Amino acid sequence: MARRRRRERITAAFDRLHDAVAEAMSGAVALRGGAARAHAEAMAEMWLRGEGLDAARVDPGLARVLANRRLADVVARARPTGTPRSRPGCAPGRTR
Repeated sequence: MARRRRRERITAAFDRLHDAVAEAMSGAVALRGGAARAHAEAMAEMWLRGEGLDAARVDPGLARVLANRRLADVVARARPTGTPRSRPGCAPGRTR
């Protein structure tokens, strides 16, 4: 009888451990997916800013970025605003 209760307690503890590990692993997968998406968005924005939107339209690889609806915010952020002098990072009198 004591052996049976001990076995049941061990089994229950293992089941709780298994559930806790599964929950932690699924949380880690979700975080990894978010980090990978943020990295991909940052890289796409960097490429678009570096190449320019006009050049990206004719580049087959970057044209797919422009066509991807999930990256619409990235494309919008990469659009130049105003004149070069009014862009952040440009000193007065200097253009890019």
